[in-house]
Amino acid sequence: MSIVWNFFKEKEEERRLAICSLCNAEVAKGPVNSLPKTWNTSNLQDHLKRNHREAYEAYEPDHKRKKLEREVDRPTPGSQKSRMQQASIDDLFPGGKKKWKNDDPRATRINQKLIQMIAMDNQPFSLVEDDGFIEYTAALNPLYSLPGRTKATEMLEPEYDRVRGIIQKEVDSASFINFTSDLWTEDTTRMAFISLTGDGNN
Repeated sequence: MSIVWNFFKEKEEERRLAICSLCNAEVAKGPVNSLPKTWNTSNLQDHLKRNHREAYEAYEPDHKRKKLEREVDRPTPGSQKSRMQQASIDDLFPGGKKKWKNDDPRATRINQKLIQMIAMDNQPFSLVEDDGFIEYTAALNPLYSLPGRTKATEMLEPEYDRVRGIIQKEVDSASFINFTSDLWTEDTTRMAFISLTGDGNN
């Protein structure tokens, strides 16, 4: 069975259609009135590629694995036959079902966006431990593991340094800068904040 089915399930009322577990969209496996033997997963893969890029990259497209699958089904004579027949699913499709490690570039990229969201939306770090947010993140990409509150806090400093460096370069290259300041009180926590924005010209 194609690994694309990790993200789809057949619609019970009409097996020609598959339901995406990430967005509940219905995707056809073949034209209307077509025979089941003509159905395929091409549209399912295309749906992942267009709408769920992270999932598509995590589960490599089937067309890149067809050669390996053919070798498993019809192995060539010699030692390759026994070697391929004894291989497990994880051996054949490395990373296909395993969660990303913390240092995986894909996880690092998502972590960076997570910290940016927390900072931009003034969210608490405890967000990463909320059951609803955990389930939501798992539905978006089951291979990604949310960092804990402590780890998320630790990731803030390097992200702060990175953004600060970008801003510093813009400040250094500006001929002049106009500053605007604002004060407000957050409605839920009643905490007071002050902002400072700058608009420069090179």
